[in-house]
Amino acid sequence: MSIRYDIVFLGYGVSSLITLYKNISKFKDKKILVLEKGPEVDIGKNICGFWQESDLPMTHKWERYFFKLDGDEQAPYSHYYGKLDFEKMDHLIKENLQIDLRFNSQYVEFTNDANGFCIKTVEDIFQGTELYDSTPLQRVADSLKQNFLGHELEFEVPHEVKFPVIMDLERFDEASNDLFFYYLLPLSSTRLLIEATTYSLNNLDEECLARAINKYVECHFSKKNFSFTKSERGSLQLLKVYNRNQIDGYYPIGVRAGMMRAATGYSAAMVDLNQNYGKLWGGVLWILDRLLLKVMIVDPIDKNILFKKFTSRMGPREFASFMSPSPSLSSLLCAIKTMPKMVFVKNLFTNCKSRITYEVP
Repeated sequence: MSIRYDIVFLGYGVSSLITLYKNISKFKDKKILVLEKGPEVDIGKNICGFWQESDLPMTHKWERYFFKLDGDEQAPYSHYYGKLDFEKMDHLIKENLQIDLRFNSQYVEFTNDANGFCIKTVEDIFQGTELYDSTPLQRVADSLKQNFLGHELEFEVPHEVKFPVIMDLERFDEASNDLFFYYLLPLSSTRLLIEATTYSLNNLDEECLARAINKYVECHFSKKNFSFTKSERGSLQLLKVYNRNQIDGYYPIGVRAGMMRAATGYSAAMVDLNQNYGKLWGGVLWILDRLLLKVMIVDPIDKNILFKKFTSRMGPREFASFMSPSPSLSSLLCAIKTMPKMVFVKNLFTNCKSRITYEVP
């Protein structure tokens, strides 16, 4: 016999956490089931984003951040950079909602009819009136991926990194055409996250990225005593998602809802049920993201030229707005104006739809 709930969530990752947190008052009297395939939720994730304002709890806020392109570029104060507090979100969700959280639940499939949804796992069957789906997308052959590896360092004495370095384009492997950059996040005066990131058609090469981090540490922190305390890694497909069928009561969230912006691996800031760009600028954003993905896949050399010119020409203020949850009109216009036109013209009519678009059945 199946168990019935008002709301069922598939997955308890970033998008589910934020969706539940932002809708605590709306879901207050609902009976909620969360099915998570893993043994626990990683609430220690270093998920950050550009914000102008936000009601999400943060563990850290930095009002300055740097881009190291052709030199240090300090971002102004129009946006701050914040690390989300998933531990606090998780606590408030469990404290305020009627939630049945089931780990190690292997989801199989769901069907829907006039009575709602039937969700099957390996062991059980559940019924739900509404379904929020954050399950991962299937792998798309030859898609562009953001591969990253991060190491947390604990120093015996304070390090000198006071503000996040969003992008340091210092090269590690000159022979590679992959876009590569370092990312630094000061978690405290003695704790520092150093992350190496590539945009590549290849799968995650953890050994290569580990060598890159070791080289960076040796170059910049060789005179300080430290220990490696934690690692985080991932490989994220950069795709534009198209949901073919609209089903009443079914809500794709996170990456499955197309919330993965080209040029960023973090979709956390995008998870907002009430967010609406409007048809006009939502369409412009869709086209820009598709063009960026197309160029980065088709022409690896142009990919590096494009990224460096685009980020340096925009400047930190407009770039932060463009990458934020709600890009301003001026940042969208600035993005269009500053993109190297010849790079796009050369690749405009190249057909690689199957490699940049994921169609959800």
